[in-house]
Amino acid sequence: MSKGNFSKINFHSYTFCIWNEVPFEYIKGMKISYTSKSKSQYIFTNEGIYRISNHWGRVANCHWRIIPIADFKNQKNIIGFANWTDFYTNDDVSKSFYIKVDWKLERVNFFHKNDGNLTGDELLLNAKETAKR
Repeated sequence: MSKGNFSKINFHSYTFCIWNEVPFEYIKGMKISYTSKSKSQYIFTNEGIYRISNHWGRVANCHWRIIPIADFKNQKNIIGFANWTDFYTNDDVSKSFYIKVDWKLERVNFFHKNDGNLTGDELLLNAKETAKR
């Protein structure tokens, strides 16, 4: 379970990624590189990937979370961007995730153990255990 070398060829196969929402202006004039069966659209760049979609979270065999600009509403197309280095390998059995509470914002989220932010006090969970909590 490590940060892998991801590209347009393998980013969609058993990965975890936290995407950042970006305004539509960021992709103005860019050409769509790929459209999935579920109608999500992708624009590949040397640095990373833009995803235009109305669904986030569990995407096929991936766990993709979006950090929204404002309150996220599912079923609304938004654009997310992730650098290729933001993708991590993922499976459902390895203890790869930890949960973090932001008491100030009163939010709870999960992160990948290889994100560089572990302090050593976190309890590592697999995907199923993380989803339960």
